[in-house]
Amino acid sequence: MNTLKALIVVGIVCAGLQYWNHHEAIVDLAAATDENGFVDLSPMEGQDPGTVYVAAGLNCPHEDAQRADRLAEQLRGRGIPVIRTDTVTVVSSVVDRYNAVSNGLLPLVFVRGRVKSDATLDQVVAEFTKLQK
Repeated sequence: MNTLKALIVVGIVCAGLQYWNHHEAIVDLAAATDENGFVDLSPMEGQDPGTVYVAAGLNCPHEDAQRADRLAEQLRGRGIPVIRTDTVTVVSSVVDRYNAVSNGLLPLVFVRGRVKSDATLDQVVAEFTKLQK
């Protein structure tokens, strides 16, 4: 019976730690989010700071990928340099923050070291022009 009680206590402690770590990640994410909904993140490896990166599956019929293709075309139409990609590499120090953002809808949009999932054209343009100044 004592073993059962000990296992229950250990389970409760582990669940509490999991909850706390998740709570800290949400607080960290909220603190790192700007007025356009973009989250501060180190730039992707090899990212050109003057280019917007739109990430979702390439040559894919899924709605997320189609939305990414449309967004990239709309950005090009506004004269904003854009790369449409399906590959993202982030530094290990921001993996938790990246994972929290990437759990949202695709595409992921990267603008000068900031990222947002399922960004609208207006949000991307506002972020790009804000950081140009």
